[in-house]
Amino acid sequence: MKDTAYVPPKRAMEKLKLAHTVSDTVYISGATGYGKTQLYRNYLKSHRYICFSCEDDSWNADSLEEEIAGFKRSGRSSLIPVVLDDMHKLYDDSLRRYILSLAGREDIWLVLAGRGSAPKWLASLYISGSIIWIKEKDLRLDAAAVIKLSSQATDGFVPDKKMAAEIACVTEGMPLMVRFVLKNAEYIPQQEGGGTTRAE
Repeated sequence: MKDTAYVPPKRAMEKLKLAHTVSDTVYISGATGYGKTQLYRNYLKSHRYICFSCEDDSWNADSLEEEIAGFKRSGRSSLIPVVLDDMHKLYDDSLRRYILSLAGREDIWLVLAGRGSAPKWLASLYISGSIIWIKEKDLRLDAAAVIKLSSQATDGFVPDKKMAAEIACVTEGMPLMVRFVLKNAEYIPQQEGGGTTRAE
């Protein structure tokens, strides 16, 4: 299976594009394996952006402001994408306040990602309507995405619509599990009545 294969979940991508268009903060939430990081990396692959992990305590408000200033000096972007991943690891109250202040700025587009639900300390953004939440259910792959992913990721193996729907159901659309099933389904003999096809 090709590791570079990727099919963005439709609903999540729609929300991400909307947030970027209106410059709203976006929060991507979901368990490990749902493709939070892969989603924003794929979307921002043609952009230059700033990214820090909240699991790494080597960054702070000053270092992030230095990065933002560097972007402005380069003149490459009027709206600077700033990504803060692993938000579930952020415990510093001063950094939380700083992130809330970032959400109100007009020079950056703030993308947040973390496991579980969006943290309660972001409530003020929900009340003001200035944040878009991409939930775990938005990151799930449907049958059509399963078929598309299999056509990219496997050597000729493509499940039919019925099997793709079963894969999406059994895995609950989790991209990591879908990839695992597709990788192993290549070796399942085709049974009478269909289930799989082979791309010519």
